[in-house]
Amino acid sequence: SLFLLPGRVRSTYEDKFITDPYTPGLYHCVLCGKTVRNRWHHISAHFPGEHKCRLCTAVYSRVDKLKTHLRTVHNIEITKYSRSPHFV
Repeated sequence: SLFLLPGRVRSTYEDKFITDPYTPGLYHCVLCGKTVRNRWHHISAHFPGEHKCRLCTAVYSRVDKLKTHLRTVHNIEITKYSRSPHFV
C-alpha cells in the first residue's frame, strides 16, 4: 500500500498541495480544491478503496474509516486488543 511508504507518497504527491501562506498548517489540494490539515490522510481520498467491509459492500481507502463504519453501521468495536482478521 502506498500509505505504508511515506517517502514514496511524499515524493509522488508532495506537488499536489499548496501551502496556505496566511494559515500555517493548512494545505490546498490541487486535485480537488479542498483545504486540509493532514495532506497524507487527504490524498487517500484520491485512491480507490482497499479496505473492504466483510459485512456489506462498503469500501474505504483508510482503515480508520473502515473501523468507524464497523462501529457506527454494524455496532462492532475494533480495538488494538480485539482486532480480528475477519473484520480488519
